[in-house]
Amino acid sequence: MVVSWSRWKIRRPLWTHLPKTYLPKAIASTVPAFFSVPGKKFFVDLSVELSDAIRACSRHSEVHKIHARLISSGLCSSLFLLNTLLHSYIRCNAIGDARLLFSTICTPNKITHNIMVSGLANYGHLDEAIQVFDQMPARDSVSWNSLMSGYFRHGCFVQTMHVFVSMFSNSIGVLDVFSLAIAMKACGALQFYRLGLQLHGLVEKLHFGRILHINRSLIDMHIKCGFARMAASIFERMENPDLFCWNSMIIGYMRLYGIEHALMVFSNMPKRDTISWNTIISLLLQQGHYWETMSMILDMHTKDFSLSSIAYACGLGACTRISDLAWGKHLHARIVKLEPSIDVFVGTALVDMYAKNGDMDTAKRTFDSLPDRNTTTWTSFIGGFAQNGYVKESAAAFNLMRQKQVWVDEFTLSTVISACYNGVVANIHFGCQMHCFCVKTGNCLLTPVSNALLTMYARCEMLECAESIFHAISSKDVVSWTGMITPKLRLAI
Repeated sequence: MVVSWSRWKIRRPLWTHLPKTYLPKAIASTVPAFFSVPGKKFFVDLSVELSDAIRACSRHSEVHKIHARLISSGLCSSLFLLNTLLHSYIRCNAIGDARLLFSTICTPNKITHNIMVSGLANYGHLDEAIQVFDQMPARDSVSWNSLMSGYFRHGCFVQTMHVFVSMFSNSIGVLDVFSLAIAMKACGALQFYRLGLQLHGLVEKLHFGRILHINRSLIDMHIKCGFARMAASIFERMENPDLFCWNSMIIGYMRLYGIEHALMVFSNMPKRDTISWNTIISLLLQQGHYWETMSMILDMHTKDFSLSSIAYACGLGACTRISDLAWGKHLHARIVKLEPSIDVFVGTALVDMYAKNGDMDTAKRTFDSLPDRNTTTWTSFIGGFAQNGYVKESAAAFNLMRQKQVWVDEFTLSTVISACYNGVVANIHFGCQMHCFCVKTGNCLLTPVSNALLTMYARCEMLECAESIFHAISSKDVVSWTGMITPKLRLAI
Protein backbone atom coordinates (compact mmCIF):
# COMPACT_ATOMS: atom_id res chain seq x y z
CA MET A 1 0.00 0.00 0.00
CA VAL A 2 1.41 3.39 -0.97
CA VAL A 3 1.11 5.90 1.85
CA SER A 4 0.41 9.49 0.89
CA TRP A 5 1.98 12.00 3.21
CA SER A 6 0.04 14.93 1.79
CA ARG A 7 -1.54 16.77 4.70
CA TRP A 8 -4.32 18.19 2.53
CA LYS A 9 -5.91 14.87 1.57
CA ILE A 10 -7.05 14.09 5.11
CA ARG A 11 -9.68 16.62 6.06
CA ARG A 12 -10.91 15.25 9.35
CA PRO A 13 -8.77 13.25 11.79
CA LEU A 14 -10.04 9.91 13.02
CA TRP A 15 -10.03 11.05 16.63
CA THR A 16 -12.68 13.75 16.08
CA HIS A 17 -15.22 10.91 15.78
CA LEU A 18 -14.36 9.52 19.22
CA PRO A 19 -16.68 10.17 22.19
CA LYS A 20 -15.47 12.35 25.05
CA THR A 21 -15.13 9.54 27.51
CA TYR A 22 -13.36 9.50 30.85
CA LEU A 23 -9.62 9.00 31.00
CA PRO A 24 -8.17 5.60 31.98
CA LYS A 25 -8.13 5.00 35.72
CA ALA A 26 -4.32 4.70 35.81
CA ILE A 27 -3.94 8.33 34.74
CA ALA A 28 -7.28 9.88 35.71
CA SER A 29 -5.79 11.54 38.77
CA THR A 30 -3.18 13.33 36.69
CA VAL A 31 -5.26 15.58 34.45
CA PRO A 32 -8.97 15.81 35.38
CA ALA A 33 -8.67 19.26 36.91
CA PHE A 34 -7.21 20.66 33.76
CA PHE A 35 -9.96 19.39 31.49
CA SER A 36 -12.60 20.97 33.71
CA VAL A 37 -10.85 24.32 34.21
CA PRO A 38 -8.43 24.97 31.30
CA GLY A 39 -7.03 28.26 32.55
CA LYS A 40 -6.17 27.08 36.00
CA LYS A 41 -2.48 26.30 35.41
CA PHE A 42 0.28 27.68 33.29
CA PHE A 43 0.50 26.13 29.84
CA VAL A 44 4.04 24.77 30.27
CA ASP A 45 3.21 23.03 33.56
CA LEU A 46 0.08 21.54 32.07
CA SER A 47 1.92 20.38 28.95
CA VAL A 48 4.48 18.55 31.08
CA GLU A 49 1.72 17.04 33.21
CA LEU A 50 -0.24 15.90 30.17
CA SER A 51 2.91 14.55 28.54
CA ASP A 52 3.55 12.40 31.62
CA ALA A 53 -0.04 11.17 31.45
CA ILE A 54 0.34 10.20 27.80
CA ARG A 55 3.60 8.38 28.51
CA ALA A 56 1.86 6.45 31.31
CA CYS A 57 -0.55 4.89 28.79
CA SER A 58 0.18 1.24 28.20
CA ARG A 59 -2.65 0.49 25.74
CA HIS A 60 -3.65 1.87 22.39
CA SER A 61 -7.18 2.66 23.63
CA GLU A 62 -5.82 4.82 26.47
CA VAL A 63 -3.78 6.93 24.04
CA HIS A 64 -6.89 7.32 21.87
CA LYS A 65 -8.95 8.63 24.78
CA ILE A 66 -6.39 11.21 25.83
CA HIS A 67 -5.99 12.31 22.21
CA ALA A 68 -9.75 12.79 21.90
CA ARG A 69 -9.86 14.91 25.09
CA LEU A 70 -6.94 17.02 23.88
CA ILE A 71 -8.83 17.79 20.68
CA SER A 72 -12.03 18.66 22.55
CA SER A 73 -10.08 20.91 24.93
CA GLY A 74 -8.26 22.82 22.18
CA LEU A 75 -4.77 21.60 23.05
CA CYS A 76 -4.19 19.66 19.84
CA SER A 77 -2.10 22.53 18.49
CA SER A 78 0.71 21.89 20.98
CA LEU A 79 3.55 20.33 18.98
CA PHE A 80 5.15 19.09 22.21
CA LEU A 81 2.04 17.10 23.10
CA LEU A 82 1.54 15.90 19.52
CA ASN A 83 5.08 14.53 19.47
CA THR A 84 4.40 12.72 22.74
CA LEU A 85 1.20 11.28 21.29
CA LEU A 86 3.02 10.21 18.14
CA HIS A 87 5.65 8.39 20.19
CA SER A 88 2.96 6.67 22.29
CA TYR A 89 1.06 5.46 19.23
CA ILE A 90 4.26 3.96 17.85
CA ARG A 91 5.12 2.41 21.20
CA CYS A 92 1.68 0.73 21.21
CA ASN A 93 2.30 -0.56 17.65
CA ALA A 94 -0.49 1.64 16.26
CA ILE A 95 1.42 2.52 13.10
CA GLY A 96 -1.75 3.41 11.18
CA ASP A 97 -2.79 5.99 13.76
CA ALA A 98 0.77 7.29 13.92
CA ARG A 99 0.73 7.83 10.15
CA LEU A 100 -2.57 9.68 10.35
CA LEU A 101 -1.45 11.87 13.24
CA PHE A 102 1.80 12.69 11.45
CA SER A 103 -0.11 13.74 8.33
CA THR A 104 -2.21 16.23 10.34
CA ILE A 105 0.74 18.01 11.97
CA CYS A 106 1.09 21.27 10.03
CA THR A 107 4.59 22.22 11.17
CA PRO A 108 6.51 19.09 12.18
CA ASN A 109 9.92 19.70 13.67
CA LYS A 110 13.03 17.57 13.74
CA ILE A 111 11.77 15.61 16.76
CA THR A 112 8.52 14.77 14.93
CA HIS A 113 10.40 13.41 11.95
CA ASN A 114 12.84 11.47 14.14
CA ILE A 115 9.99 9.79 16.01
CA MET A 116 8.34 8.79 12.76
CA VAL A 117 11.54 7.55 11.12
CA SER A 118 12.44 5.50 14.19
CA GLY A 119 8.97 3.97 14.52
CA LEU A 120 8.61 3.05 10.85
CA ALA A 121 12.14 1.65 10.65
CA ASN A 122 11.87 -0.43 13.83
CA TYR A 123 8.60 -2.00 12.69
CA GLY A 124 10.05 -2.89 9.29
CA HIS A 125 8.40 -0.17 7.16
CA LEU A 126 11.78 0.77 5.76
CA ASP A 127 10.61 2.29 2.47
CA GLU A 128 8.26 4.64 4.32
CA ALA A 129 11.01 5.47 6.82
CA ILE A 130 13.27 6.50 3.92
CA GLN A 131 10.44 8.61 2.49
CA VAL A 132 10.01 10.53 5.76
CA PHE A 133 13.79 10.75 6.18
CA ASP A 134 14.17 12.31 2.74
CA GLN A 135 11.50 14.91 3.57
CA MET A 136 13.45 16.22 6.56
CA PRO A 137 14.81 19.74 6.03
CA ALA A 138 17.60 19.04 8.53
CA ARG A 139 18.89 15.86 10.14
CA ASP A 140 20.82 15.11 13.31
CA SER A 141 22.55 12.01 14.66
CA VAL A 142 19.22 10.65 15.96
CA SER A 143 17.78 10.74 12.42
CA TRP A 144 20.68 8.81 10.91
CA ASN A 145 21.00 6.37 13.82
CA SER A 146 17.28 5.58 13.75
CA LEU A 147 17.46 4.65 10.08
CA MET A 148 20.66 2.62 10.54
CA SER A 149 19.19 0.81 13.56
CA GLY A 150 16.04 -0.10 11.61
CA TYR A 151 18.04 -1.56 8.74
CA PHE A 152 20.30 -3.49 11.11
CA ARG A 153 17.40 -4.81 13.19
CA HIS A 154 15.84 -6.34 10.07
CA GLY A 155 19.04 -7.89 8.74
CA CYS A 156 19.73 -5.30 6.01
CA PHE A 157 23.42 -5.00 6.85
CA VAL A 158 24.58 -3.67 3.48
CA GLN A 159 21.96 -0.90 3.59
CA THR A 160 23.08 -0.12 7.14
CA MET A 161 26.59 0.53 5.85
CA HIS A 162 25.28 2.60 2.93
CA VAL A 163 23.43 4.87 5.38
CA PHE A 164 26.54 5.15 7.54
CA VAL A 165 28.74 6.10 4.58
CA SER A 166 26.19 8.72 3.49
CA MET A 167 26.05 10.05 7.03
CA PHE A 168 29.83 10.26 7.25
CA SER A 169 30.28 11.96 3.90
CA ASN A 170 27.28 14.32 3.87
CA SER A 171 26.68 15.26 7.50
CA ILE A 172 29.93 16.19 9.18
CA GLY A 173 29.52 16.66 12.90
CA VAL A 174 26.62 14.25 13.54
CA LEU A 175 28.74 11.09 13.87
CA ASP A 176 28.53 9.74 17.43
CA VAL A 177 29.19 6.65 19.50
CA PHE A 178 25.96 4.91 18.50
CA SER A 179 26.59 5.48 14.79
CA LEU A 180 29.97 3.78 15.04
CA ALA A 181 28.63 0.96 17.19
CA ILE A 182 25.88 0.09 14.69
CA ALA A 183 28.31 0.33 11.76
CA MET A 184 30.80 -2.01 13.45
CA LYS A 185 28.05 -4.54 14.20
CA ALA A 186 27.04 -4.47 10.53
CA CYS A 187 30.68 -4.96 9.50
CA GLY A 188 30.88 -7.97 11.79
CA ALA A 189 27.70 -9.46 10.35
CA LEU A 190 29.01 -8.95 6.80
CA GLN A 191 32.62 -9.83 7.71
CA PHE A 192 33.81 -6.63 6.04
CA TYR A 193 37.03 -6.63 8.01
CA ARG A 194 38.93 -4.03 5.97
CA LEU A 195 36.13 -1.54 6.52
CA GLY A 196 35.96 -2.65 10.16
CA LEU A 197 39.64 -1.81 10.62
CA GLN A 198 39.00 1.66 9.21
CA LEU A 199 36.18 2.11 11.72
CA HIS A 200 38.53 0.95 14.48
CA GLY A 201 41.00 3.60 13.37
CA LEU A 202 38.24 6.22 13.40
CA VAL A 203 37.36 5.19 16.96
CA GLU A 204 40.95 5.81 18.05
CA LYS A 205 41.07 9.12 16.18
CA LEU A 206 37.93 10.38 17.91
CA HIS A 207 39.18 9.14 21.32
CA PHE A 208 36.21 6.78 21.79
CA GLY A 209 38.44 3.87 22.77
CA ARG A 210 37.54 3.93 26.47
CA ILE A 211 33.78 3.91 25.95
CA LEU A 212 32.24 0.56 26.95
CA HIS A 213 29.61 0.55 24.20
CA ILE A 214 32.31 1.04 21.56
CA ASN A 215 34.55 -1.67 23.03
CA ARG A 216 31.66 -4.12 23.00
CA SER A 217 31.08 -3.50 19.30
CA LEU A 218 34.80 -3.71 18.52
CA ILE A 219 35.16 -7.07 20.29
CA ASP A 220 32.07 -8.44 18.56
CA MET A 221 33.26 -7.24 15.13
CA HIS A 222 36.81 -8.65 15.44
CA ILE A 223 35.54 -12.05 16.63
CA LYS A 224 32.90 -12.36 13.90
CA CYS A 225 35.50 -11.42 11.28
CA GLY A 226 37.83 -14.16 12.57
CA PHE A 227 40.43 -11.91 14.21
CA ALA A 228 40.10 -12.96 17.84
CA ARG A 229 43.58 -11.73 18.74
CA MET A 230 42.54 -8.11 18.18
CA ALA A 231 39.44 -8.72 20.28
CA ALA A 232 41.60 -10.19 23.04
CA SER A 233 43.89 -7.13 23.06
CA ILE A 234 40.88 -4.83 23.48
CA PHE A 235 39.38 -7.03 26.18
CA GLU A 236 42.60 -7.28 28.18
CA ARG A 237 43.05 -3.52 28.42
CA MET A 238 39.47 -2.89 29.59
CA GLU A 239 39.19 -2.02 33.28
CA ASN A 240 35.65 -3.31 33.85
CA PRO A 241 34.42 -5.43 30.94
CA ASP A 242 30.73 -6.17 31.14
CA LEU A 243 28.97 -9.50 30.76
CA PHE A 244 28.62 -9.10 26.98
CA CYS A 245 32.40 -8.75 26.61
CA TRP A 246 33.06 -11.80 28.81
CA ASN A 247 30.58 -13.90 26.81
CA SER A 248 32.14 -12.79 23.54
CA MET A 249 35.64 -13.64 24.74
CA ILE A 250 34.63 -17.21 25.61
CA ILE A 251 34.38 -17.69 21.85
CA GLY A 252 37.41 -15.50 21.19
CA TYR A 253 39.78 -17.42 23.46
CA MET A 254 38.48 -20.74 22.18
CA ARG A 255 39.41 -19.70 18.63
CA LEU A 256 42.81 -18.45 19.78
CA TYR A 257 43.94 -21.09 22.23
CA GLY A 258 41.38 -23.89 22.30
CA ILE A 259 38.58 -25.06 24.54
CA GLU A 260 40.78 -25.16 27.67
CA HIS A 261 41.25 -21.38 27.59
CA ALA A 262 37.56 -20.89 26.90
CA LEU A 263 36.81 -22.88 30.05
CA MET A 264 39.33 -20.75 31.94
CA VAL A 265 37.59 -17.55 30.85
CA PHE A 266 34.25 -19.05 31.84
CA SER A 267 35.51 -20.02 35.30
CA ASN A 268 37.01 -16.54 35.87
CA MET A 269 33.82 -14.64 35.02
CA PRO A 270 32.64 -12.44 37.93
CA LYS A 271 29.05 -13.38 37.06
CA ARG A 272 27.27 -15.43 34.43
CA ASP A 273 23.96 -15.46 32.65
CA THR A 274 22.14 -17.98 30.48
CA ILE A 275 24.10 -16.81 27.43
CA SER A 276 27.37 -17.64 29.20
CA TRP A 277 26.22 -21.20 29.92
CA ASN A 278 24.77 -21.68 26.42
CA THR A 279 28.01 -20.49 24.84
CA ILE A 280 30.36 -22.81 26.76
CA ILE A 281 27.98 -25.77 26.39
CA SER A 282 27.73 -25.23 22.61
CA LEU A 283 31.51 -24.94 22.29
CA LEU A 284 32.08 -28.15 24.26
CA LEU A 285 29.69 -29.99 21.95
CA GLN A 286 31.28 -28.54 18.81
CA GLN A 287 34.75 -29.57 19.96
CA GLY A 288 33.66 -33.16 20.59
CA HIS A 289 33.70 -33.09 24.40
CA TYR A 290 30.39 -34.87 24.80
CA TRP A 291 30.68 -36.05 28.40
CA GLU A 292 31.90 -32.59 29.44
CA THR A 293 28.86 -31.13 27.67
CA MET A 294 26.56 -33.25 29.81
CA SER A 295 28.52 -32.35 32.93
CA MET A 296 28.26 -28.63 32.17
CA ILE A 297 24.49 -28.93 31.70
CA LEU A 298 24.25 -30.54 35.14
CA ASP A 299 26.36 -27.71 36.58
CA MET A 300 24.05 -25.17 34.96
CA HIS A 301 21.10 -26.83 36.66
CA THR A 302 22.77 -27.06 40.08
CA LYS A 303 23.64 -23.32 39.89
CA ASP A 304 19.90 -22.58 39.70
CA PHE A 305 19.85 -21.56 36.05
CA SER A 306 16.86 -22.69 34.02
CA LEU A 307 17.93 -24.92 31.16
CA SER A 308 17.34 -23.18 27.85
CA SER A 309 16.37 -24.76 24.54
CA ILE A 310 20.01 -24.42 23.45
CA ALA A 311 21.18 -26.35 26.51
CA TYR A 312 18.58 -29.06 25.92
CA ALA A 313 19.46 -29.31 22.22
CA CYS A 314 23.18 -29.56 23.01
CA GLY A 315 22.53 -32.21 25.66
CA LEU A 316 20.47 -34.26 23.25
CA GLY A 317 23.18 -33.82 20.62
CA ALA A 318 25.79 -35.14 23.05
CA CYS A 319 23.57 -38.14 23.85
CA THR A 320 23.25 -38.81 20.12
CA ARG A 321 27.00 -38.85 19.57
CA ILE A 322 27.81 -41.08 22.55
CA SER A 323 24.78 -43.32 21.80
CA ASP A 324 23.46 -42.84 25.34
CA LEU A 325 19.74 -43.26 24.74
CA ALA A 326 19.00 -43.58 28.47
CA TRP A 327 20.30 -40.05 29.21
CA GLY A 328 18.45 -38.78 26.16
CA LYS A 329 15.17 -40.22 27.38
CA HIS A 330 15.80 -38.64 30.79
CA LEU A 331 16.22 -35.24 29.14
CA HIS A 332 13.13 -35.84 27.02
CA ALA A 333 11.07 -36.63 30.11
CA ARG A 334 12.37 -33.49 31.83
CA ILE A 335 11.47 -31.34 28.82
CA VAL A 336 7.93 -32.76 28.69
CA LYS A 337 7.49 -32.30 32.45
CA LEU A 338 8.94 -28.78 32.90
CA GLU A 339 8.64 -26.96 29.59
CA PRO A 340 5.33 -25.54 28.32
CA SER A 341 6.12 -26.57 24.75
CA ILE A 342 8.88 -28.06 22.61
CA ASP A 343 10.42 -25.59 20.18
CA VAL A 344 11.73 -26.56 16.76
CA PHE A 345 15.38 -26.78 17.85
CA VAL A 346 14.74 -29.16 20.74
CA GLY A 347 12.25 -31.12 18.65
CA THR A 348 14.78 -31.59 15.86
CA ALA A 349 17.41 -32.75 18.36
CA LEU A 350 14.95 -35.28 19.83
CA VAL A 351 14.05 -36.72 16.41
CA ASP A 352 17.71 -36.89 15.45
CA MET A 353 18.69 -38.63 18.70
CA TYR A 354 16.05 -41.36 18.44
CA ALA A 355 16.63 -41.84 14.70
CA LYS A 356 20.41 -42.17 14.95
CA ASN A 357 20.05 -44.61 17.85
CA GLY A 358 17.75 -46.82 15.75
CA ASP A 359 14.50 -46.13 17.64
CA MET A 360 12.44 -45.04 14.64
CA ASP A 361 9.09 -45.75 16.32
CA THR A 362 9.81 -43.16 19.03
CA ALA A 363 11.36 -40.85 16.45
CA LYS A 364 8.15 -40.97 14.41
CA ARG A 365 5.92 -40.40 17.47
CA THR A 366 8.07 -37.46 18.51
CA PHE A 367 8.06 -36.04 14.99
CA ASP A 368 4.28 -36.33 14.70
CA SER A 369 3.80 -34.56 18.07
CA LEU A 370 5.92 -31.52 17.24
CA PRO A 371 3.95 -28.27 16.83
CA ASP A 372 6.63 -26.77 14.56
CA ARG A 373 8.97 -28.39 12.06
CA ASN A 374 11.55 -26.87 9.77
CA THR A 375 13.75 -28.23 6.98
CA THR A 376 16.29 -29.58 9.46
CA THR A 377 13.59 -31.48 11.37
CA TRP A 378 12.37 -33.14 8.19
CA THR A 379 15.95 -33.93 7.11
CA SER A 380 16.68 -35.64 10.45
CA PHE A 381 13.46 -37.64 10.17
CA ILE A 382 14.11 -38.71 6.56
CA GLY A 383 17.76 -39.42 7.36
CA GLY A 384 16.75 -41.68 10.23
CA PHE A 385 14.75 -43.90 7.88
CA ALA A 386 17.59 -43.89 5.34
CA GLN A 387 20.29 -44.77 7.88
CA ASN A 388 18.23 -47.60 9.32
CA GLY A 389 17.51 -49.15 5.92
CA TYR A 390 13.87 -48.03 5.56
CA VAL A 391 14.12 -46.80 1.97
CA LYS A 392 10.37 -46.82 1.24
CA GLU A 393 9.61 -44.93 4.44
CA SER A 394 12.37 -42.44 3.62
CA ALA A 395 10.87 -41.85 0.17
CA ALA A 396 7.37 -41.52 1.63
CA ALA A 397 8.57 -38.97 4.20
CA PHE A 398 10.30 -36.99 1.44
CA ASN A 399 7.12 -36.94 -0.66
CA LEU A 400 5.13 -35.82 2.39
CA MET A 401 7.66 -33.04 2.98
CA ARG A 402 7.08 -31.82 -0.57
CA GLN A 403 3.30 -32.01 -0.12
CA LYS A 404 3.61 -29.84 3.01
CA GLN A 405 5.53 -27.33 0.85
CA VAL A 406 8.54 -27.33 3.17
CA TRP A 407 11.70 -25.96 1.60
CA VAL A 408 13.94 -28.78 0.34
CA ASP A 409 17.64 -27.91 0.56
CA GLU A 410 20.78 -29.69 -0.63
CA PHE A 411 21.23 -31.50 2.68
CA THR A 412 17.74 -33.00 2.52
CA LEU A 413 18.38 -34.22 -1.03
CA SER A 414 21.79 -35.64 -0.10
CA THR A 415 20.20 -37.47 2.83
CA VAL A 416 17.47 -39.02 0.70
CA ILE A 417 19.93 -40.06 -2.02
CA SER A 418 22.13 -41.75 0.60
CA ALA A 419 19.31 -44.27 1.15
CA CYS A 420 20.14 -45.81 -2.24
CA TYR A 421 23.73 -46.86 -1.54
CA ASN A 422 23.28 -50.59 -0.96
CA GLY A 423 22.87 -51.58 -4.62
CA VAL A 424 19.40 -53.14 -4.45
CA VAL A 425 17.55 -52.65 -7.75
CA ALA A 426 14.53 -50.95 -6.15
CA ASN A 427 16.84 -48.52 -4.39
CA ILE A 428 18.67 -47.66 -7.61
CA HIS A 429 15.33 -47.02 -9.28
CA PHE A 430 14.40 -44.57 -6.52
CA GLY A 431 17.86 -42.99 -6.76
CA CYS A 432 17.36 -42.37 -10.46
CA GLN A 433 14.05 -40.72 -9.67
CA MET A 434 15.81 -38.46 -7.19
CA HIS A 435 18.42 -37.67 -9.85
CA CYS A 436 15.65 -36.57 -12.23
CA PHE A 437 14.10 -34.44 -9.48
CA CYS A 438 17.46 -32.75 -8.81
CA VAL A 439 17.94 -32.01 -12.52
CA LYS A 440 14.41 -30.63 -12.79
CA THR A 441 14.82 -28.30 -9.79
CA GLY A 442 18.39 -27.28 -10.62
CA ASN A 443 19.81 -28.76 -7.41
CA CYS A 444 22.11 -31.13 -9.28
CA LEU A 445 24.50 -28.19 -9.75
CA LEU A 446 25.08 -28.01 -5.98
CA THR A 447 28.26 -29.81 -4.91
CA PRO A 448 26.74 -31.74 -1.92
CA VAL A 449 23.95 -33.10 -4.13
CA SER A 450 26.37 -34.00 -6.94
CA ASN A 451 28.63 -35.78 -4.45
CA ALA A 452 25.70 -37.82 -3.11
CA LEU A 453 24.63 -38.83 -6.63
CA LEU A 454 28.21 -39.67 -7.60
CA THR A 455 28.68 -41.82 -4.48
CA MET A 456 25.36 -43.59 -5.08
CA TYR A 457 26.24 -44.55 -8.68
CA ALA A 458 29.82 -45.45 -7.76
CA ARG A 459 28.81 -47.76 -4.90
CA CYS A 460 26.24 -49.38 -7.13
CA GLU A 461 29.02 -49.95 -9.74
CA MET A 462 27.41 -47.70 -12.33
CA LEU A 463 30.72 -45.99 -13.13
CA GLU A 464 29.64 -44.36 -16.39
CA CYS A 465 26.91 -42.41 -14.59
CA ALA A 466 29.33 -41.60 -11.76
CA GLU A 467 31.97 -40.29 -14.20
CA SER A 468 29.37 -38.19 -16.02
CA ILE A 469 28.38 -36.49 -12.77
CA PHE A 470 32.01 -36.14 -11.67
CA HIS A 471 32.99 -34.26 -14.83
CA ALA A 472 29.95 -31.99 -14.49
CA ILE A 473 30.92 -30.81 -10.98
CA SER A 474 32.33 -27.29 -11.35
CA SER A 475 33.87 -27.07 -7.88
CA LYS A 476 35.16 -30.51 -6.93
CA ASP A 477 36.07 -31.06 -3.29
CA VAL A 478 37.70 -33.94 -1.38
CA VAL A 479 34.42 -35.87 -1.26
CA SER A 480 34.09 -35.64 -5.04
CA TRP A 481 37.57 -37.00 -5.70
CA THR A 482 37.28 -39.69 -3.04
CA GLY A 483 33.91 -40.81 -4.41
CA MET A 484 35.44 -41.24 -7.87
CA ILE A 485 38.79 -42.76 -6.88
CA THR A 486 37.51 -45.36 -4.40
CA PRO A 487 35.40 -47.50 -6.80
CA LYS A 488 38.14 -47.46 -9.43
CA LEU A 489 40.65 -48.77 -6.87
CA ARG A 490 38.16 -51.40 -5.74
CA LEU A 491 37.66 -52.63 -9.30
CA ALA A 492 41.40 -52.61 -9.98
CA ILE A 493 42.02 -54.82 -6.95
